[in-house]
Amino acid sequence: LNFIRRMSSQYFNRILEGKLDYPNDVETLLSYVETAQQLNEPNVAAGVMLTVGVAHAHSGDLDQSEADFRTAHDMFEASDDYVGMATATNNIGETNRHRAAYRKALDFYRKGLRIMDDIPPEREDQRQRRMGMMQMLTANEGLALLALERHDEAEASFNRALGLFQDQSRVSLDAMCDIRQGLAEVYLAQGKFKAAYSSIQLARLSAESVQNNMILGAIFQTMAHI
Repeated sequence: LNFIRRMSSQYFNRILEGKLDYPNDVETLLSYVETAQQLNEPNVAAGVMLTVGVAHAHSGDLDQSEADFRTAHDMFEASDDYVGMATATNNIGETNRHRAAYRKALDFYRKGLRIMDDIPPEREDQRQRRMGMMQMLTANEGLALLALERHDEAEASFNRALGLFQDQSRVSLDAMCDIRQGLAEVYLAQGKFKAAYSSIQLARLSAESVQNNMILGAIFQTMAHI
């Protein structure tokens, strides 16, 4: 199981770096899912299935990606993993945002936040893990609101997400890039050009720290608009 977790993490990083060998790596990941299921470890299987969904999303197959995330959600639900369910729900929201189905995406982000709120007080293990997921869901809520041109609501969501920033992990820093860029877009729409430029510069520094060229490209586009 530790080997499966480690390999799934390596494949996830390979996806982020644009080095996925598609579809061969997906077939390997699905074999890990099957092994975890045979070992009666739905939580591990669900974690790998999330990576499968991300792989399909990066290959452009959003329909299959959403199906993978829904499968992962059901697996997490079987193991009573609230953070896992919220992660899968967030990812379903992401597939819809990339289809430009912003209202539907917003519904999924808010559903994920409700799942986080529903973690029982006695599940301390889950409550300790929830902050990073809440930050991502709140940031993505802001992105959906921004796309819907609900700028004041988007600004409030981005500022809430900033308040949830906790660590220097790759996921958190990527989320910070999205938050700062989103705020810059909000300020640009509001005609607050100095605030927009300040925010996009902070986004650029975060993106450079994790060497995320995909996010950097979007950041420079926003800088050009400013």
